[in-house]
Amino acid sequence: MRGDFPAGYGNRAVTDRAFAAAGLQRHVAIEITAFASGADFIRQGLGIALLPRGVIVPCEDLAALPVAGADLDWPISLATPGARRLSAAARLFEQLVVGQHLQ
Repeated sequence: MRGDFPAGYGNRAVTDRAFAAAGLQRHVAIEITAFASGADFIRQGLGIALLPRGVIVPCEDLAALPVAGADLDWPISLATPGARRLSAAARLFEQLVVGQHLQ
């Protein structure tokens, strides 16, 4: 099974760019819109997935393997208001985003 996110999604653009740079063509048979769905397809033996390391919780039933030799970077930007203090939830979210970027 060849699945991916729909065209127009950021992670789909990153994957499409990596395949094109490698000179590989692929046919996407199914499109999903949630990372958890991709992991569920894998658990059912229906394929493999390229998923961001930050969304996969290590568990015994999935194996994570690094991908070498491909540009799979997906830049993410975060804007915060300069004139007002962030709420506690917004500060925690900012810490999460910055922490993922540093990994």
